[in-house]
Amino acid sequence: MVSHLFSYQLMFLGLLWLCVMLHYAWPNACTGGDQRPSKPLPPPRKRSRDLKPFPGLTRHAPVCRL
Repeated sequence: MVSHLFSYQLMFLGLLWLCVMLHYAWPNACTGGDQRPSKPLPPPRKRSRDLKPFPGLTRHAPVCRL
C-alpha cells in the first residue's frame, strides 16, 4: 500500500512537470522575428454613379393583387 503523502507528492511533481512543459511548448508572442511592414493598400476603386439593372430583372411594374 502506498502512503497518501507519497501519492500527493507524486501528483504534485506530475502537475509541476506538466506546467513546465506547457510553458516551453506554448507559442510565444515575441518569437515572430523581424517583420517587415506590409505594402500600403491601394486606394479603393471609385464606384460608377449610373445604375445598372440586374440580369433577368423585368422592367414591368409588379402586379398588385388585392
